[in-house]
Amino acid sequence: MAQDPANPDLVAFLGWEWSQIGPTPETHYGHRNVILKDLDDDKIPARPIGATNRKIQSAMATGSSLGARAKLVTMDLGNARYLIDLAYLQNQVSGTPLCAEGVPERDLPLDCLDTAPTPKELFEKLDDWAMSAIVVPHGTTWGLHTPARADISLQLKPGLHDSARQFLYEVYSGHGNSEEYRSWRAEGPNSECPDPTPDYEPCCWRAGEIIRSRCDDPASAECTERVEEAKRLYIEADTDGFLTIPGATTEDWKDCGQCRDCFAPAYSFRPGGSAQAALAAGDFSAGGDPLRFRFGLIASSDNHSARPGTGYKEFDRQNMTDTIGTPDETTHKLLMPDVEPTAQAVSAETAKRTWQGPVGPPPWDIERQGSFFLTGGLVAVHAAGRGRDAIWDALGRREVYGTSGERLLLWFDLIDGETSHPMGSVVTHAGPPRFRVRAVGAPVQNRDALITRRRRWGRSASKPCATASATTRATNGTR
Repeated sequence: MAQDPANPDLVAFLGWEWSQIGPTPETHYGHRNVILKDLDDDKIPARPIGATNRKIQSAMATGSSLGARAKLVTMDLGNARYLIDLAYLQNQVSGTPLCAEGVPERDLPLDCLDTAPTPKELFEKLDDWAMSAIVVPHGTTWGLHTPARADISLQLKPGLHDSARQFLYEVYSGHGNSEEYRSWRAEGPNSECPDPTPDYEPCCWRAGEIIRSRCDDPASAECTERVEEAKRLYIEADTDGFLTIPGATTEDWKDCGQCRDCFAPAYSFRPGGSAQAALAAGDFSAGGDPLRFRFGLIASSDNHSARPGTGYKEFDRQNMTDTIGTPDETTHKLLMPDVEPTAQAVSAETAKRTWQGPVGPPPWDIERQGSFFLTGGLVAVHAAGRGRDAIWDALGRREVYGTSGERLLLWFDLIDGETSHPMGSVVTHAGPPRFRVRAVGAPVQNRDALITRRRRWGRSASKPCATASATTRATNGTR
């Protein structure tokens, strides 16, 4: 349907996720969302630029085998068409050759996988395309496959940070909140297991306690030795640590690894990647003024259901988030094979070789991470209009904020004499700062109308578990 480009009902920005997983803090760069400005064919890269990932590749290789696919389909016939589509995609990806290195982007063939192992190569390839793009660090505290001591400050150096493209930071998404910094870590500086605190229990410590609970004599020297071995094996396994305790249940792990006093924290929280850590970081190696990140904070959705801009109400999590779960006990055992509990930990490599199950051991801690999927957040911009250019310009000015789904309006300005500086500004200011804050709360959720709509759509009439906002149109220049 034709629309006025300056005042459309909807503006869609193309993009993709660059997902990199490194085994050490020094080689882990995490995930980036690459957002493109334009939709014209000559202004869109011919292919997305991905990253090579040992864990994702391993999971895809396991799930794409013919036997594994057949068993998954027969065990979950209700989702058979989705599983078949996934298998088809996995086959396509695994059979596509990598693009040649050192060849200009526009000279590469269409049928190759374009990869960049580090942010430096990603930025260089985007420069080669010479197209308007924003690169947003994403899911920065999500610990599913992030090393225990990962630290965003390691990326604050020329080449690994591009201030012309990387000027927004995702503070909240369907993976939870990545805002808050904490001093604790899941692993000590010398690969030792830290002691627990009232606010945090390391999972390496919990691994030792699970083994202790299985000992015939928890106070014996032999049990103490096995507890220490369990801690060590968990740390050595890093993000595969959950595999090191045979037969451990979700309940056994309790809330280890989680930020107990954070708002809606990301799973297995890594505070070194938080927004507060990023904004406090500085690189003093060049002398003079330090190199710093200058980020505007946004929120996002991040699910795998092709539903952009979720910001849904906090209800019906299995339909609104990636917390899909398994439909029955049989399918559950397919993904989580039964293992006999023992009073001795094993290495992750041993677990992967010996665990028996239709598709082998799970590639990651499926059940616990599913408890931390949320309905996502929203990015808000102070734009001069509703069109593509106006929104893009506001993003470039960092005149943005993020919400956990509520459609509230917010203005946060620095007052400097007769001058007002909006959020995102870079200002040199002497003396105590003075701010002017204005906010308009989100509309109250109409529960009865929501339930009526869901019945009309043929969906279950589950009730919301929290009050949230209804969708509103842009007002006062804010969207």
